[in-house]
Amino acid sequence: MIPKFAADGATLTTGRQDNRGYEGLAISPDGQKLFGIFQDLLQNEGTPNGRSSNNVRIVRFDIATGISDAQYIYQLESIADINARITATGARDTFGSTSQGRNIGVSSLTAINDHEFLVIERDNRGIGVDDPTGQATVGSKRIYQIDLTGATDVSGVNLTGTNTLPAGVTPVSKSLLLDITESLQSAGEKIPEKIEGLAIGPQLADGSYALIVPTDNDFSITQNSTNTQFDVYTNGVSSIQVPIDSLPPTAPAGQSSYTLIPSYIYSFNATIPNFSLPALPSSFNLIQGTEQDDTLYAELTALSSLLDLILRPFIILHPTTKSAVVLVYLLMLR
Repeated sequence: MIPKFAADGATLTTGRQDNRGYEGLAISPDGQKLFGIFQDLLQNEGTPNGRSSNNVRIVRFDIATGISDAQYIYQLESIADINARITATGARDTFGSTSQGRNIGVSSLTAINDHEFLVIERDNRGIGVDDPTGQATVGSKRIYQIDLTGATDVSGVNLTGTNTLPAGVTPVSKSLLLDITESLQSAGEKIPEKIEGLAIGPQLADGSYALIVPTDNDFSITQNSTNTQFDVYTNGVSSIQVPIDSLPPTAPAGQSSYTLIPSYIYSFNATIPNFSLPALPSSFNLIQGTEQDDTLYAELTALSSLLDLILRPFIILHPTTKSAVVLVYLLMLR
């Protein structure tokens, strides 16, 4: 399962597809196992060239030894179901048959407990450097809850040249937890292309949890065939590429000003049964002692507001002990 790299001009024939390696990583709450999930299926698993199957591998490692000790199959949503949602909107820009294992993929893996996880599954459509005004119809930005219980260990199962699972192989079970596209559209928000991170945040008053979901804007940079880079500006109506680090361009008359494509950090609430808090080492316990912890938590929250323009810390508060972990996302500042 070590990703393979081809020399310049060579063609990958086995292992991960180009730019489609491990995309999600999660540690079991007890700290014993590490789980990695590929963005898409392997080059040699699914015909042709790994692009028509929906069987993606999850690899489990023993942290003490660093050795892989199990593999499971996660099945991407079918192209037929995604295309059905696209045509239901009246759009016709559906995905082709070889998009299954390339344009649809996994972006994140987050542990709920030692056998259940959250997975972000998404297409490559939405506002981004390749589509700054969001013209293509988005088919899939979803969070699924999966369970490894009962799934077959496929460490020794060869899926070369097939788009289906052999008899007797059971993939991980999955159920839809949150349709991100639907939630953002209902709130009147546009849909970014790269929904690429997921953390389970604090438990809310109603018993649900905050799901913290950041996006990747590729630094609002693209490049041409000669590797010359450009900044991508847009105002949602039109877009323009300018030499990197140029002054912001002027938008056409009557349109709002151009900006670089932003990154976003969303918070959704979701019910997550059986969530197990990780057993953090003492170095991660930022609140210690017997004093009232609410005061320090308030101070940390206030600090996050002061740093908002550069750093956006999320104070993940343990609902019982009030210990906190600060997750810091470095936002682009240019």
